[in-house]
Amino acid sequence: QPGSSFKPLYYAQAMADGAITPATVFDDKLTNFNGYVPYNATRRWNGKVTTRKSLSWSLNIPSVLIMQKYGINRSIQAAKKLGISTLDENKNYGLSLALGSAEVRLSEMTNAYAAFANGGTQYESLNLITEVKDKFNKNVSWKAANTRQAISQGGAYLISSILSDNAARAGMFGSSLTVGGKTVAVKTGTTNDNRDAWAIGYNPQYVVGVWVGNNDNTVMRSGGSDMAGPIFKGTMSALLKGKADVKFNVPSGIVQRAVCRENGGARRSYHPRAPYR
Repeated sequence: QPGSSFKPLYYAQAMADGAITPATVFDDKLTNFNGYVPYNATRRWNGKVTTRKSLSWSLNIPSVLIMQKYGINRSIQAAKKLGISTLDENKNYGLSLALGSAEVRLSEMTNAYAAFANGGTQYESLNLITEVKDKFNKNVSWKAANTRQAISQGGAYLISSILSDNAARAGMFGSSLTVGGKTVAVKTGTTNDNRDAWAIGYNPQYVVGVWVGNNDNTVMRSGGSDMAGPIFKGTMSALLKGKADVKFNVPSGIVQRAVCRENGGARRSYHPRAPYR
């Protein structure tokens, strides 16, 4: 189970479709969804929070509200468009799907995040070939995997903007997932009893997916940010060492607008000019 690492898949498409924006406000409070009563990992409530804060802090109540607003079937289709093959739209997952209750493959989850890194373009299959040489030791070209637009450029950018927002994430995770001096998007995930710990992240050049767990599915002492997070951070730091920082390109369909804060004042937030389809 991917836990909260599943959240960006439907957040991204909901923003691409204009159902929500990074500045949409949700009420983080104890909520009974027809008998389903999820809790935040901290067992605390934060009142009114934006989409950006909801995902950056990995808050569960706003995430369930977002899936409820966007729709479970549409969320499943969003994940399938991003290459997740293990979901069945005929199965009654319920709103717990918002918190990553359905099982997925690490390779497919990592490739879904790669679509965000590539501005929405995704390679349809994993290519394990890095180089081909002929008998004269010269490089030979080979047919690359086919690509497709798994999500709009606008949707890919908006989710990347949130997941790479170190300042927004710091209130919950500090700098534990920050790769110093580099623009890197990342999301962790933890399942019940810490049986699965995830950390998946990327920049425009690389994507790294980490899963930590026991072969017999026994519990671990901690979850995604503590178990998988350091592996992700160490790997990405090594990959980017000595390289210039590469930022995510802002598509032409994305603009910055002033939005009101709940406690007064205003700030800038990214929004699509019109819903992406």
